[in-house]
Amino acid sequence: MDASYDKLTRYCLYRERCTYEIKQKMYELKVGEKDQGNFIKQLVEEKYLDDERFIKAYIHTKIYIKKWGKKKIQAELSMKKLDKTFIQKTFLDVDDERYIENLNHLADRKWATLYRKADRERQASLFRYLVGKGYESDLIMDWIKANKGK
Repeated sequence: MDASYDKLTRYCLYRERCTYEIKQKMYELKVGEKDQGNFIKQLVEEKYLDDERFIKAYIHTKIYIKKWGKKKIQAELSMKKLDKTFIQKTFLDVDDERYIENLNHLADRKWATLYRKADRERQASLFRYLVGKGYESDLIMDWIKANKGK
């Protein structure tokens, strides 16, 4: 077995990887172009590499653990050159109630830290924070309208 292929399998075992990340790793390992296609094919056949499995794991981790919003996740996955239709399909599996709970939790926590600012400045600061986390502006504005009297 080729030493580079062995390194790639260990790289995949550490956590889920996508094809784009594997290609970057092969570039770092200076794998020849003729071997790259074979390595990717072999990694897929041996189930070390699966872009759909990667997308599911990535979305789950970023929403349920990191509490990121869908826009930020979508941007990150797009940079990895993954299938947009499967990304959208996977977002349909996300529990909307849990997603809103995440937004509410982050907004409540951030809002409490902004008590020294004027109301308008406080809202703008919260808005920027949640947009940076990847949440949709309409959901943020709904939270602000419902909670600005807190």
